[in-house]
Amino acid sequence: MAEGDALKRFTRDLTADARAGRLEPVRCREAEVERVIDILLRHGKNNPTLVGPAGVGKTAIAEGLAQRIAEGRVPLVLRNVRLLSLDHVGLLAGTTFRGQYEQRISALVDETTAARNVILFIDELHNLIGQGTALGAAMDAANMLKPALVRGDFRVIGATTNEEYERWILGDPALERRFQKVVIRELGADEALEILRARKERLERHHNVLIADEALQSSVTLTDSYVVERFAQDGFGALERFGAELEALFMGPPPRRPAPNTTAAPEVAPTPAPASAMPTSLSDVESELSRILMEQGIVVRGHDIARVVSLMSGKSVTWPA
Repeated sequence: MAEGDALKRFTRDLTADARAGRLEPVRCREAEVERVIDILLRHGKNNPTLVGPAGVGKTAIAEGLAQRIAEGRVPLVLRNVRLLSLDHVGLLAGTTFRGQYEQRISALVDETTAARNVILFIDELHNLIGQGTALGAAMDAANMLKPALVRGDFRVIGATTNEEYERWILGDPALERRFQKVVIRELGADEALEILRARKERLERHHNVLIADEALQSSVTLTDSYVVERFAQDGFGALERFGAELEALFMGPPPRRPAPNTTAAPEVAPTPAPASAMPTSLSDVESELSRILMEQGIVVRGHDIARVVSLMSGKSVTWPA
């Protein structure tokens, strides 16, 4: 593997994504992000580990930190940091020959150590430093990562569940001295609604619809009441699912062909639009399509979300509830 390839191939630059506006707005997580920053500034035990159930919003904390870095709203020593999210599935992909996975881990450790401004975000940290057999891998990355982590050669923000944290971090004294637990709480209904309102405009642009505020309220209320093993932000999933259904609907049926031995009506050439009105780029075309669809009055309302939640929960759901 060429020098510098591991970080390029197996990580995603969250700070670059934040600067480019590719990350979703993060709301109601200021306290957790501040806690992570405080831990990163410490001399020892300066690797935060975000701990909470799957789906509670741990990745949003990392994205919130990336946005703070991109905006310069962090202490001076963190201003030039690059927060890179590790793609563990990509790291494992194609490692069919003995030693390939270990080679990638070794290169990743070396490059991260050499790049002093890099912090790795490792979701499902236990898969990398814990059991080592996750996703079918028959090797233990912990044996390669632990020495560098214990020496403090580079910094990590991990994310895992409470059970896995107790098993793999607290159960290893060397790692326990390096990682600091940050408990990620579940959001309340009001906070979840605030997040949906912050993301509403992006959803509208993506799916070419208007979203009524009652749809946001129903997303939070109905998923809270009917979707088992869910968290408040799952209302976002209900909105996304309905948007995807709308897109499938507007694809429409395939164009009809003229029947055999039937003379099709002559086509009338459309009147060309003035040059000044012609779209000049793909983004112009997308903007015009969004404008046309929104002018047609396609509005997502509470009863639309109720139908989606019915599909998600397998129960009969109505709105108002």
